[in-house]
Amino acid sequence: MLSKTLSITKSKLSITHQDYYEQIITDIWCSILPFPVEKLDPNDNFFDIGGDSFMLARLRLLINEKLNQDIKMIDLLEYSTIRSLAKYLMYKSNNTDVSF
Repeated sequence: MLSKTLSITKSKLSITHQDYYEQIITDIWCSILPFPVEKLDPNDNFFDIGGDSFMLARLRLLINEKLNQDIKMIDLLEYSTIRSLAKYLMYKSNNTDVSF
């Protein structure tokens, strides 16, 4: 019974952690992109909704500042949605030696 409770609690914490990353990334996107937040979907591609390479560089800087994570431009190109980037950053924060 105890292990089941721990499993459920751990699962809830992971979801909350991902939501935290998604919210931070959404806030950053909204500060950079000329796109209304109410229309923003976590699965929207950064470039499909108006992002460009200059905005991507700004995104990288803000993510590094706000989340204290060293993210590379290539990572932003590979994980170009809010959801995929949040999952990547969450995984990266839990595993300091990340290699995909």
